[in-house]
Amino acid sequence: MQLLSLLATLGAALGVAAQDDVFRAPRTGAPEGFDGIIPCTFFVEFPTSVVDPAAEVKNHFAKYPTAKYALRTSFSSDLISFASFELKGQCDEDIVASIGGAIHYQAVTVRAPPVPVKDVNPLKSGAPFVHKQDQIHDLTGVNKARNELGLTGKGVKVAVIDSGIYYLHPALGGGIGPNFKVVKGHDFVGNSFNGTAESIQESDDPLDNCSDVSHGTHVTGIIAGDARDIKDPKWAPKVPFSGVAPDARIYGYRVFGCQGLTGGDIITKAIYMAAKDGVDIINMSLGGGPAFNDESDSLAVDKVVAAQQIVVLASSGNSGSNGPFATGSPANAKTGISVASFDNGETYPHLGGIIEGSTYPASLSIAEKVHLQDGQTVELVAWNLTAAADPNNISDGCFKPSNDVTGKAAFMRWGAGVCGSVARCTNAYKAGAIACIIAKNKPVDNFGITGYEKIPGMLLPQEAGDHIVRLMQAGKTVNVTATYQVFAYGQSTGGTLSSFSSPGLDLELNLKPEIAGIGGNVLSTISPHSAEHEGSPEPYIDMSGTSMSSPYTAGVVALLIEKRGKIPAASFKAYLMNNAKPAPIYNTSLTHSPSYQGAGLVDAFGAATAQTIVTPPGLALNDTVNIKNQYTIKITNNYKVDVTYALQAKTAATSTQYLSGDDFPEDQSGTLLTNDQHATVTFLSNTCSEEDTTGTKTVLVRAGASVDVDIQFTPSALAPAGNLPVYGGYISITNSIDESALSVPYVGMIGSWAEKPFWSRNSTSLLKQWLRTLVKGAQTATTGLYADTSFAPLVANDAVNATDGSFVLAIPTYTSRQASVVVQYVGGDNAMVASGFSSNIAYIKLYDAVSGDDQGPAYWQTFQRTSYQKAQGLPANLLYLWTGRAYDFDSKSKLPSLRSQALPAGNFVMRFMGLKNFGDITKPADWDVLETVPFTLVY
Repeated sequence: MQLLSLLATLGAALGVAAQDDVFRAPRTGAPEGFDGIIPCTFFVEFPTSVVDPAAEVKNHFAKYPTAKYALRTSFSSDLISFASFELKGQCDEDIVASIGGAIHYQAVTVRAPPVPVKDVNPLKSGAPFVHKQDQIHDLTGVNKARNELGLTGKGVKVAVIDSGIYYLHPALGGGIGPNFKVVKGHDFVGNSFNGTAESIQESDDPLDNCSDVSHGTHVTGIIAGDARDIKDPKWAPKVPFSGVAPDARIYGYRVFGCQGLTGGDIITKAIYMAAKDGVDIINMSLGGGPAFNDESDSLAVDKVVAAQQIVVLASSGNSGSNGPFATGSPANAKTGISVASFDNGETYPHLGGIIEGSTYPASLSIAEKVHLQDGQTVELVAWNLTAAADPNNISDGCFKPSNDVTGKAAFMRWGAGVCGSVARCTNAYKAGAIACIIAKNKPVDNFGITGYEKIPGMLLPQEAGDHIVRLMQAGKTVNVTATYQVFAYGQSTGGTLSSFSSPGLDLELNLKPEIAGIGGNVLSTISPHSAEHEGSPEPYIDMSGTSMSSPYTAGVVALLIEKRGKIPAASFKAYLMNNAKPAPIYNTSLTHSPSYQGAGLVDAFGAATAQTIVTPPGLALNDTVNIKNQYTIKITNNYKVDVTYALQAKTAATSTQYLSGDDFPEDQSGTLLTNDQHATVTFLSNTCSEEDTTGTKTVLVRAGASVDVDIQFTPSALAPAGNLPVYGGYISITNSIDESALSVPYVGMIGSWAEKPFWSRNSTSLLKQWLRTLVKGAQTATTGLYADTSFAPLVANDAVNATDGSFVLAIPTYTSRQASVVVQYVGGDNAMVASGFSSNIAYIKLYDAVSGDDQGPAYWQTFQRTSYQKAQGLPANLLYLWTGRAYDFDSKSKLPSLRSQALPAGNFVMRFMGLKNFGDITKPADWDVLETVPFTLVY
């Protein structure tokens, strides 16, 4: 009964039950305590009849003379009326909730600045590479759409919501205005924006020549840049290229300052302003990690798509290393298009090593403070030629050299295992070498080393190392010359999923991402400031990320709009997804899961010329508990003749992130991608011609007509309980006219997503890969309270010393809408009240045990799904320190008190509470509750 009472009390505090007769707008979006919230900062939406929302807020605060606020931004149109502001001083959310006439309010959440992926170039081996201009567009049908259909995106208006645009770049038109490529724009924040209301300085000039990455400029070049015919040597690229839709018109909306974060409210305003300006497409190469699709920017996407049929695309994220379920806002908007990344067929390094006239891509060591100069030639001497010639050797450079490298460049092969680049380059320095040159001994690996600060370092790919070894074995003197120039180089992973691309599904098992564009190694424009910062010899650079794949796909949409005119956004999504090309997992014949690649790599020509459209373009089957008895796809024949379509189900990889006996999600290296546990697909519709419902079906569709086909999916029953594998595949639809095939991805989960416990209770991988890297003697990594660093489970009535501090492991296995950690006094007296608490329940105060940072109260934090290591969209696990302090819990308030207090000595239990997937916060059965044994808090 105590637990039921506690949950009911907490539910009331969250606003589930009315507490008085005062008007309270409902709170939506991120819950209190979410670590991605900008403190005391709120977004309030009003009816569109409110034309001055800022005045509405001002009039409201006039009723509270002691309450101070600072307006961040506001906007009003026929689609939205909102204002956002910061509370100054006391963070009294009741004042926000009581704003008269408000539809709802949210806490404003952080959006980190887009960061391209570093050092991900897979190193190619194999046949010689021959570069062809705009070869990237061969992979996606863009060249074919240009050459055969004449499509260039002419007149299509594309909004770029990003870090601003260096529109003075000649490849971007050299100016801004009606007669330029960049037509207009708006700066919502200004150069000096640091996240606060006071630092915002709006203007109509979106110019960016101060951000180090020049992200928005790079994105713009991918969509519509054209560097093919520039003659000025200052701007002429060594590798000429063009964007996907070079004649598109760009509208630039700057939402980041020179450096730092922005807020969801700023991005929301940019979305609505772009809609008001009449754009056809919005691209957002930004976003966060796993989140629900009820943040203001995700809601804005759905609203502008529904009202104005704008096609909105957003990057799925760069958290691929952390495994599935990693996509976030705003890519998770229901009607937007979340874009995964495929690798380009070539890379464009701006550093090379020249060996006997052949130029190989190279990277400098990160730690070095002395560098090889452009054109500098050094003679190579093998550290150990026998080791260098052995592809399985993992110790070259780790021990004493076999040759004298004094005054020469020490050459060694990289084999991870015995020592790293720091040790190898340090050894080279101590041996008297003037440079540390390392070549990979495997065909695919990350392209980057740390090195040693006192010696120049260079990393070369495997084929360069093989070339050097052959020359040395022949007794020849081998030199390498550093060259700082952009050049094209082949990449063997071209046309397959990028390793960094964030997989889905989303948190409610919807199909995200939905499609893929080229995002791995894309050459595009940057500002002069960024070129200097990045060490690029020209204002162009190769970047990687879903930040690149999203604008690539936006450019394809521009070509489609030019060809098909203004049709519903849902139809563009269908044409894109129907004609995309699913790809296999790199170096295998197994088709990758739709939860990773969506419908597959975009095909511009196919999407522009298809005479058939199939809706819906993707099928999200949910989990085994919620799967429907049947699903229906509609095939519409826009040919002028009757067409017979052949339907066939094709399986794809099954993804399993939760492994048997381990309830914490595996990262990319531990996630299983297997060719089993497929669903049985049965075509039920009587429009199918064959009786055998599991083979290839044929469906006759009359000219200009549509036919519904009913399909049943029966998931495999092979999965062990709790593993929750994600299965999927593609329904292939081939027409009888030219035998071209469309496809519809389907994806589902085996098991019950709602029954998955929120708190980790059993994870050997978490113990080995995380906790024991911090505390070698740790015995367990189970969610709970621990008296000391042995991490031995508590025994009933154990003493927990608040003076020395104890440790808390609060480890989520996915992202929950609501979670909290509380203590409850179980003594028989009123010691809690006597100590200044309003009840026997309190939120514990936590610190990061490693950094010492104050983590505040553990009240209704989402405890967003974590990982062994931090990624762009996922936080790393935290080891929490607890010193016996807590925050008052008052059921009449939605927030804890602002001041923590020491709990009295005595007997307590600690409860970890998290709302399970699909859960209702008013139902105790929908909570995952882990309770410690009673313990005695002592000082």
